[in-house]
Amino acid sequence: MLIDILRRRIRIRDLEVFLMLAANLNFSKASEALHISQSALSAAIQGLEETLSTRLFDRSTRVVELTPAGKVLQKEAEELLAHFDYSIQRVQDFVSGAQGRLHIAASPSVMAGLLPSALNRFGETYPGVSVEVREEVHASCIHLVRARKVDLALTPGRQDFDDLCQTRLFNDHLVVLCSPNHAFAKQDKVKWTSIVKERIIAVKKESSVRQIVETAFARYARELQPAFEVERATSAMSFAAANLGVAIMPLSLVNYADKQYVVHRMIDAPDAVRVICAIRLAARTPSSAAENFVDLCARMATTR
Repeated sequence: MLIDILRRRIRIRDLEVFLMLAANLNFSKASEALHISQSALSAAIQGLEETLSTRLFDRSTRVVELTPAGKVLQKEAEELLAHFDYSIQRVQDFVSGAQGRLHIAASPSVMAGLLPSALNRFGETYPGVSVEVREEVHASCIHLVRARKVDLALTPGRQDFDDLCQTRLFNDHLVVLCSPNHAFAKQDKVKWTSIVKERIIAVKKESSVRQIVETAFARYARELQPAFEVERATSAMSFAAANLGVAIMPLSLVNYADKQYVVHRMIDAPDAVRVICAIRLAARTPSSAAENFVDLCARMATTR
């Protein structure tokens, strides 16, 4: 109870005044350094002594000395203010984005495309920020954002995400991957009307690409029945290279396909595109580190 009372009565300024007098042991010099009058300094010291119920200085006409209690307070006050300054600096570093932790979820295509270079540049600019990354399909990315398990997700956006804040980064067009021996390899572009007649190598249902493909098939009164269903894009590429069917992939992943064994063609349709966004929970105030990272990704995306 006594500690609580003292904590409410003693201010940071009281300790700063005390330490200045303790360092100078001269009321005139201390008041001048503090830019206050000697009477105000004396009143502040007297108030602190009354609060602590002890003398902190022995005063005479010639000498000002710390009492034993004053020496103890000097040591503790110096440590307390040093820790206070350190704590305030930590908060300021967090507010500026120079320090902190950042948890990111990203779709596989973003992991393979934009994210590595963005992380490299972010680490150079903000070395004090620790970044944790999780590779997840689109649905899992959104779930992690809503569950507050990550600060943001780099994944395709959608218009029905009313509870999420979405910052557009870039358009990621879809392409069809096939063997160089496939008929599509001789075309510049391929339409959905041709694709729906082919054997499809599809990724799992949680993928945003899979959802676009299913919607396109439904538009032509077709139900997507994959010839093969795979977990990873690399598997789909390998199957397409073996001419086991065709695969629909984001253009951002094509750079990692072996052009000798698989080729890609643009899909000639306005819906064959995903808008990659930085997505966060609208009701959750983003950290400065998260805002800085999104700004960096947006700038890098414009040069893609």
